Amino acid sequence: MALRQLSTYVPFLRSFLSAEEEQGGEGEKEEAITLAPARVAVVGAGIGGSLAAYFLRQRGGEAVEVDVFERAAVGGRTGVFTFQGHTYETGASIIHTSNKYLVDLAKEFGLESKMMNVTEIPLGVYDGEQYLFRTGWWKLANIVRSLWRYGMSLFRMNSAGERMLSKFVGIYDMQAMGKSFKTVPELLRAMGGEELYHLTQITAEQYMLRDLGLQEALTRELITGAMYLNYGQGLNVNALTCMASQTGVQENSLWSVVGGNKMIPERALEKSGAHLHKCSVTSVTRRERGGRARYTVETNEEDEGAGRGEYDVVIIAAPLHDKAIQFRDFPTPVYTEEMMATTYHRTVAEFVAGEINPAFFGLDENDRSFPLLHLITDTTQSLAPFPFCCVGVLVPSEEPESANAAYSKPLPEDPSRVWKIFTPRPLSGEEKRQMFKTIDAEATIDWSAYPNYTPPESFPPFELDQGVFYVNGIEKAASAMEMSAVGAMNCALLARDYLHSRVEES
Repeated sequence: MALRQLSTYVPFLRSFLSAEEEQGGEGEKEEAITLAPARVAVVGAGIGGSLAAYFLRQRGGEAVEVDVFERAAVGGRTGVFTFQGHTYETGASIIHTSNKYLVDLAKEFGLESKMMNVTEIPLGVYDGEQYLFRTGWWKLANIVRSLWRYGMSLFRMNSAGERMLSKFVGIYDMQAMGKSFKTVPELLRAMGGEELYHLTQITAEQYMLRDLGLQEALTRELITGAMYLNYGQGLNVNALTCMASQTGVQENSLWSVVGGNKMIPERALEKSGAHLHKCSVTSVTRRERGGRARYTVETNEEDEGAGRGEYDVVIIAAPLHDKAIQFRDFPTPVYTEEMMATTYHRTVAEFVAGEINPAFFGLDENDRSFPLLHLITDTTQSLAPFPFCCVGVLVPSEEPESANAAYSKPLPEDPSRVWKIFTPRPLSGEEKRQMFKTIDAEATIDWSAYPNYTPPESFPPFELDQGVFYVNGIEKAASAMEMSAVGAMNCALLARDYLHSRVEES
């Protein structure tokens, strides 16, 4: 999430704005519920689908048979790829220590983690013609520069973020007690009253400048830059997305899994005992059997057990905005106005191994404080020779925490690095040659990473039918791995409660 990743590179935020973290979820837990035999289909094996299968097994017992349908790699948007002999994460590369579900799962699965504490990497906020703000290698100097430019707004921003975080962590206790929600607004209001829901109805710009009274420079520079870094969008996003992205400002708060965060959904799916079918679901048909709904799931494959099957529950853990799945004989339409209002933002990640060109940014090649992370402002897209959202140096995902220092040297000491540039479209060869003096290798990853945020937001429901549940509805509030985990747990609880109610009625 945006300022979580930003805080890795801006030590003054964590140094001055540290606060105690809360995770919640350590209170009372509901009594175990064991379900009668039932069949559940999970569509999608990203973070949402894999965790939904795992949570359903944990909260519903062993009698439930789970089939997971996924045509691509397990992990979805948490993928990695091999480049120049190393693996790099394409997205979803940062986890915060307050993300209880991901923290607990990584520990439970025995995954090695590494803290993202490279606190003195130079950062620059570039407007397309010049730098509006830069940090260097000296921590004390960075603190002075930061306070001089942004003043007390840094503290007000942190205070608001901590207040929101304290509300968010309440969901863990509620879900531990088995509380589930049929709609996203219902979930948000249960966590934080009207405030959290209200934040989805206004823009980040309105909230930061009007409601919080933050300084214009901080809002237009660091906060805007962070939004482009992780969402490819500026302050037009909803305020909850922006606030959720800036809670990671504590010392030692950011981490990732050695080998890639995709290992969490991979292990979750494995531990769930679900059957994985490598195919796409094409339709879900509702049928009444003895007064109860049953669902026939059809796929584009005819492999044994995957071509067609009948289920008691279907959990959809993949975006439905493209109408790739037909829903037949449902009493009410699935593709509602709220569902179709969710579109996804195109994200292009350009990976380049080579020597970056400081002159492109108006800097000398011997500048030891050349920024290893470039953030942008709203003007960069129009003033720069070509549009981009951020530029940053990378550390391979398989490297342990002890290797961080080797990838954070001043540019003149190690000119050739692997860089990632987020752009709204693929860059041409000529454009890359403007930014880089030499290019040893290059690769482009193009995908739909997160929703386009257009407040006031409308939300598709978690419950699409009495036995059909939709994990991805939560993404319109804010898109992040932990949000998907919360949505997955909610849908697992809805499915569990629905199956349990059928037993009680029989």
